[in-house]
Amino acid sequence: MSDDDPRLKRVREFNMPNKTSKYCDLIRLYRKACSKDNLDRHGFLIPLPSFKSALDFKVTQTSYSRACKLLQAIVRLFAKNKWVLESRTNKHNEDVYAVFLAEGEEIKFRLSEKTKRIDHVLTPREIEDKRNGRYYGKRYDYINTGVLTFSLERVGEYPTKTYKWSDKKNKPLEEQLEEITKGFIQAMELTRIGRLKAEEEERISKLRYAEFLKQEHRNKIELKKRKVLIEEADSFNTSRKIRMLVDAVVNANSDADGVGDWAEWAAQIANDIDPTKRIEDLLTSHKELDNLAYNKW
Repeated sequence: MSDDDPRLKRVREFNMPNKTSKYCDLIRLYRKACSKDNLDRHGFLIPLPSFKSALDFKVTQTSYSRACKLLQAIVRLFAKNKWVLESRTNKHNEDVYAVFLAEGEEIKFRLSEKTKRIDHVLTPREIEDKRNGRYYGKRYDYINTGVLTFSLERVGEYPTKTYKWSDKKNKPLEEQLEEITKGFIQAMELTRIGRLKAEEEERISKLRYAEFLKQEHRNKIELKKRKVLIEEADSFNTSRKIRMLVDAVVNANSDADGVGDWAEWAAQIANDIDPTKRIEDLLTSHKELDNLAYNKW
């Protein structure tokens, strides 16, 4: 990637806003969904499920505002390269999630805050409850550090790669936008390679499955042709036996009343079931089965 890449030039021309007066739809929905009282055991804000927020934020109340402003700045910056923030729905469980749609690729991301775990110090009330066997509280407390990490998740093909940028002592994330953009471009390329490979594997898999179905179909037709052949052989043997029977009856009872009529009728039956007497029908049926086997695909 060249430093003259226009996508990077746009980053250098971008000015980090001092304040944010308007948020994009997904960030605005996340802000509506968050409640100061709805926290997980790490102290991270949990958006109310009814809002179906797509953003994957793991931040405390202390870093909440900064995280929203940072992502909004990234959204504005990426928009200059026509990379847009959109929501998607997981087809398996209906969960929603956010991605950046960039040059035909979907890039998942996360914004999280590092917390520090310390042993929980029991309060006097908890000490009393523990003494009486009634305490089932937490073992640890989590302290917010204010250190944010912006990451691109599950990039490329398996095993996937993750790109991460975190606040540094003298360089917060707001001053790492060029590094983030470079990583984002690399992530797009890896995602594209992984997607194209997956599509090719799926194409080959479909071709193989189609060939399997084709061969399975032809095998079924072949079995049907053999069954017809065996049935015709049985008909041929039966016709020969009928003729042998007719000859024997006529030879032994030539003077019997009605023998001639019966012999004529029986001979016609033998002809009707004799495949050698209806060769056109036999060959036509065989050809139709052949066409059914090979002309379906």
